Amino acid sequence: MQPTKSKSSQGFTLIELLVVIAIIAILAAILFPVFAQAREKARAISCASNLKQLGLAFKMYTTDYDEHYPFGGWRPIDPSNGQQDGTWDWQNTVAPYIKNKGLYRCPDSTDMDENPNNPTDWSWNRNPVSYLYNNQWGRNRQPLSEAAAVAPADTWLVIDGHSDWGCAQTHNNACGGTDWLGRPHTVWNMEDTTFGSDASLVTGWLSWQGFTWGLPRHQQRAEVCYSDGHVKSIEVTPQDPASMSVKQGNQLYHTTPDCNGWFQQTYPYNKVAIPEQNNPGWKWCVN
Repeated sequence: MQPTKSKSSQGFTLIELLVVIAIIAILAAILFPVFAQAREKARAISCASNLKQLGLAFKMYTTDYDEHYPFGGWRPIDPSNGQQDGTWDWQNTVAPYIKNKGLYRCPDSTDMDENPNNPTDWSWNRNPVSYLYNNQWGRNRQPLSEAAAVAPADTWLVIDGHSDWGCAQTHNNACGGTDWLGRPHTVWNMEDTTFGSDASLVTGWLSWQGFTWGLPRHQQRAEVCYSDGHVKSIEVTPQDPASMSVKQGNQLYHTTPDCNGWFQQTYPYNKVAIPEQNNPGWKWCVN
C-alpha cells in the first residue's frame, strides 16, 4: 500500500504567492508615505527645538547687553579685505550662550555645511546657519531694546530660511570678519538675516525659476521663534511647491504698488516699533 502525501506538505501555489505579494505591496504603499511623514514631522520638531534654544540664547544676550538685541546686517567694512565684517553679527555674538554648531542647522536644510578642511571655502549654496534673524531689531546698526516690541508674541525673531550673501569676489571669495571660534574669513560671517523684508529668503520663491534652496523646508511651512520666545510653525506658501509652475507662481505672487514694485518685498516683521514697520499684521504679496 502506497503512503499517501499529506496536504500540509504541499507548497504554495503561484496564485497564493501572487496574492501575498500583492498584499505586501499594498501595505507598503500605505505605510511608506506614513513613515516618510513621520520622519519629516520629527525633523520639523528638531528644527523647532533648535529655534527654541536660539531664542533662549537671544534672551541671555539681551540680559547681558542692557536688554538690547544683537547686530544683524548693515555691517562695517573689514579693512583686511574690503568686505563687510560679520564678526558682530548675531550668529557669532549669541554663540557663547550656545556653543553648539548643530543648533544652527535645520535637519531639512539642503545647504552645504562648512568645509571641515577649509571653513573659509564659500559658495552660493554653502552656509552652516539655516536660520535668519529679523534684522529690523538692529536696523542701521542701532539695536532696539526688548521694550520696543509693540507685541513681542507677534514679532519674528529668528525663522527658517536661506542666505548665501555676504561674501564677494575678494580675499579668495572668503567672508569678512572673525567667527565665534576665532577663525578669520569663514562662512560663519555671512549675513544670516531677512535682508529687511525679502520674502524669497523664507519662501524660496524666485520669479525667474520658482522654488529654490530647498524652501520651504517643512511641507509648505517654516518654523519661527517669536520675540517673546515661543516657537510656532507657519504656512509660508499657499500651494504645494511641487505642483506650482513658475507661471502659476508669478500669477500668485504678483507685483503690486504696496510691495514696492517686486513681489519679494513683504511685511513679515509686524509690531516692531519702527515707523515704516509698525503694521498691525503681516502679509505676502499674494492675491
